[in-house]
Amino acid sequence: MTRVQPTATQRKAQQAAARLSTPARPVEVRLSARRKKTITARWEGQTIVMLAPAAMGLERLVAAGEGLIARLEKKATRATNHKRSDDQLQALAEALNDKYLAGQAEWTSITWVENMTTRWGSCTPSTGR
Repeated sequence: MTRVQPTATQRKAQQAAARLSTPARPVEVRLSARRKKTITARWEGQTIVMLAPAAMGLERLVAAGEGLIARLEKKATRATNHKRSDDQLQALAEALNDKYLAGQAEWTSITWVENMTTRWGSCTPSTGR
């Protein structure tokens, strides 16, 4: 039975992943011949997946990966630290309603949603939501 040896690109991806990973934060590096310039990183479950050009050198790949991973972790930390519960959001809405609108605004529910990243809020006047 013959073992298939990894290609140079696969070895480079493995070396980069080994240098970027920690026990608490595994990193998977995927190199693509089609990708020419950009590097991206994203969470897939508990693993950070970094996508990069196959032609990029190992040192440059690791240096760019460290910056991307730090930014990704900072964003994840910020999102979990600032997350409020629906009860906290309701209390904040009531306080702002009293302060700025003299208690005139009425609603049926206020909830957080995960997919709203660029708007401050959304409402449907007919339902009060």
